[in-house]
Amino acid sequence: MTSALLIKQKKLWDAADSGDVSTVRNICEDGSFDVNFVRTQFKSTALFRACLAGRARVVEVLLRHPLIDVNKPQNEGSTPLHGACQGSHLEVVRLLLNDPRVDVNGAQGGDDDGATPFFEAVSEGERDILEVLMADLRVDVNRPYKGITPFYFVCQSNKRDTLEVLLRSPTVDVNRSMAGGGTPLLIACELGHRDIVERLLQDPRVNVNATEQQAGATPLWMASNKGKLFTVQQLLASGRKVDVQGRTNSGADAWSGKTALERARAQAHSGVVDLLEAYVSNPKQTVREIRDELGLRDSFIEHLLGVQVSICVRESSPLESQEAKEVTKLVLADSMLTSLPLEICKRRGETSSFLDKPSPHSPPLSASRVHWPHRAGSLGEPPVRGKRAPDLHPYQGHKDGAAQPVQGAPRIRGRHPNRPGPGVEFCQGKLLA
Repeated sequence: MTSALLIKQKKLWDAADSGDVSTVRNICEDGSFDVNFVRTQFKSTALFRACLAGRARVVEVLLRHPLIDVNKPQNEGSTPLHGACQGSHLEVVRLLLNDPRVDVNGAQGGDDDGATPFFEAVSEGERDILEVLMADLRVDVNRPYKGITPFYFVCQSNKRDTLEVLLRSPTVDVNRSMAGGGTPLLIACELGHRDIVERLLQDPRVNVNATEQQAGATPLWMASNKGKLFTVQQLLASGRKVDVQGRTNSGADAWSGKTALERARAQAHSGVVDLLEAYVSNPKQTVREIRDELGLRDSFIEHLLGVQVSICVRESSPLESQEAKEVTKLVLADSMLTSLPLEICKRRGETSSFLDKPSPHSPPLSASRVHWPHRAGSLGEPPVRGKRAPDLHPYQGHKDGAAQPVQGAPRIRGRHPNRPGPGVEFCQGKLLA
C-alpha cells in the first residue's frame, strides 16, 4: 500500500468520525482504495466508526458505495449495527435496518454465543431503539448471549423500564431459562428485585411454578431459600396458583427433596417460616392480610367487591387462554358493567388504553343504578342496594342525585363477555374470599 493511499484511507476514517459528509463523498468517488479499510489504531472501518459516532449522513453516503461491506466487524467482533445500538443512535439504526444487506442478528465475532445487536440495545436500555428493532420481524428477540436471553438479562439486572418495553412484544419468551438454570422470574425472586417480580406476576404468560433445570427449585422455593420475605409475600398475594408444596429434585445435597417451608426452616429464615406456615394453615386469610399489609387492595373495585384485580382488560375479545380463565374470574354483575368509574391499578400498568378514551356508548353512571353485591368481610356490612357509598365511590355527589366523576379518574365500560356487543370491554378479577 502506497503512502498516498494510506493517507487517503485515514482521511476517510477521520471524516467519517467527525461527520464531514463532503469529504467522505469526495473520497468515495475515487475507486482506487479499499472503502472497508480497517484502521489499525482504532481497529474499525469508517462505516463502523460513523455508526458508533451517530453520523447518519455519513452512513447514508457510505451505504451507497457499491463495494461497502455493511457487516464487516471491527477487530473485537462488533458489526456496524452493533455500533449504532451501543451508541444509542436511532436514526443510524433505522438506516441500517432499511438496508437488506445488513445481518440484523449477526453475533459479535460471528460466534453463535456472541451478543446480537438487539442484546446490545437491551443492555443500553434505549426505548426507541428497542421498539424499532422489535418491530422488525427479522430480529430474533430471544437469541441468547452466553446462555441468557435479553429478557432474562433485564430481569437479572433489575431494569424495570426496559422490561416494560420487552413485555409489549408477543414474541418475547418470558419463561425461557438460562442454560442449565432458572427462568427470569426465578432469578428476579432469588435476587429480590421487587419491581421486576411485581411486573412479571401481572403477566399471565409468566409461569410462576417453572422449575430450575438442575435442582428443580421454583421461584417461591428460591425466594424462601434466600430469605426474601417481601418476595414471598408478593408471590402468595399475586392471585396466581403458586405451588407451595413443591419439592426440589431428589439427590445428595442439602437442597434435595425439600419444600419451600422446609428449606426456610433449615436456613433459619423465621419470617418466611411464619408466613408459609400461616399460608398452609389458612391461605385465604393469609393472602388477605398480606395484601392489606402491602397496600395492594387500593383500587375502588377491590375495596368494593373484595377482589384482586389480576388482569385488566382485553378489548373486544373473550378470554383466550385456559390459564387466564383459571387465574381470573369475572366478578362484576352485568348491570355494573355499563359504566363503572374505577381507580384501577393504573400505576401498576394493568390498564388498557381504552380507560383514557371517551365512549359514546357509556353514559355517566347514576348512583341509583349501582347494584351492590351483598358481601360482608373486612369492610363490614355491605351498603344498602342502590345507595352510593361516599367513602369508597370515586364519584362526587351532585345536586340532581346523579354521581359525577372525580376529575382525572379513569372509567371502565363494557358488557358481560357472554353477551358481546359494540366495543366490548370488561374487567376480570379473582375472588379473595
